[in-house]
Amino acid sequence: LYFVFEYMKENLYQLMKDRTKLFPESVIRNMMYQILQGLAFIHKHGFFHRDMKPENLLCIGPELVKIADFGLARELRSQPPYTDYVSTRWYRAPEVLLRSSIYSSPIDIWAVGSIMAELYTLRPLFPGTSEVDEIFKICQVLGTPKKSDWPEGYHLSSAMNFRFPQCVPISLKTLIPNASSEAIQLMSDMLNWNPKKRPTASQALKYPYFQVGQVLGPPPQYLEKQTPIKPVQPTEPKPTLPKLEAVSKPEPLSSPDEPDKTQPQSLSKANHQPLQQIQLPQNTANQQVSKQQQLQAQPFFPAINKDSSMVIIINSKFLFLSDYSWKAKAARAQLAGPTYNSAKNMSILSHAPTIQPVHGRTDWMAKYGGHR
Repeated sequence: LYFVFEYMKENLYQLMKDRTKLFPESVIRNMMYQILQGLAFIHKHGFFHRDMKPENLLCIGPELVKIADFGLARELRSQPPYTDYVSTRWYRAPEVLLRSSIYSSPIDIWAVGSIMAELYTLRPLFPGTSEVDEIFKICQVLGTPKKSDWPEGYHLSSAMNFRFPQCVPISLKTLIPNASSEAIQLMSDMLNWNPKKRPTASQALKYPYFQVGQVLGPPPQYLEKQTPIKPVQPTEPKPTLPKLEAVSKPEPLSSPDEPDKTQPQSLSKANHQPLQQIQLPQNTANQQVSKQQQLQAQPFFPAINKDSSMVIIINSKFLFLSDYSWKAKAARAQLAGPTYNSAKNMSILSHAPTIQPVHGRTDWMAKYGGHR
């Protein structure tokens, strides 16, 4: 089994790992626009990814980014409970860290917010060494969630005997000084403790962060590769040719190894010429070609013509067939066993009647009467 995919040079993790200096915000904005566009498309069609991380974002430089690896994707309308061990730990939403089995597309938005912060700093925002340490890392940055802001989170934590550490939030502007205020606003909303308060991918695309007059999306050279090639339209309709007609001089039969010289070498517009009227051949040529066509059409019995008769020997008995002619291959394939039906009169010795198959099998008892 072979899977054929579009070639992508690297993933986003490799792109960040090889960087020696930070990305400009215009480059990050364009990458985030493409990621959110792809995520909005996925969510719109009723799926969520569940494993958004830099390794699953394939790219060709920072200009083109695409979402990949849908091995953990689920339908939005599918019935929970879901497994609580999804996504890579550093990009796992807090409701999944707290072992929630009822979650949906907001976990993808949380992961995108973490990826966006990593694009600015080239370092993961929440590099936890375990699930508990991951929650501690989130609390150290976002602060301890309030029970009024996320009551479901406190219910999940009490169910697993976990107590949130008391931490004071740190401004994302302090951690990410090279991010604009519009970028901080978008990241803060996507990294909300409460999944119900996170924006959808379509809503995130409408944030002021993307309303700066910058041309966003893949470069034009990548868009041109996806445009379908239009077929070349003939300048004039092809004239209807009579069947079984031949050219003035019959061509000798070519071997399978030789190329077909009658085919045009190029289909370009420069060499494309309208079809010309074919001169009808003389009678002598028709007779020569008709004989040749009959030889080609009758590879098994080349000596049999339309009006000829033949004698077939079957099991030392003579069958005289008159006016015997072969039809097309499809007609020959439909002949069933030793029963031969002639187109016209046929003199044949008496034989057993045709046995109708029973459920695809021959009823041998009815054919031989129960004895040999």
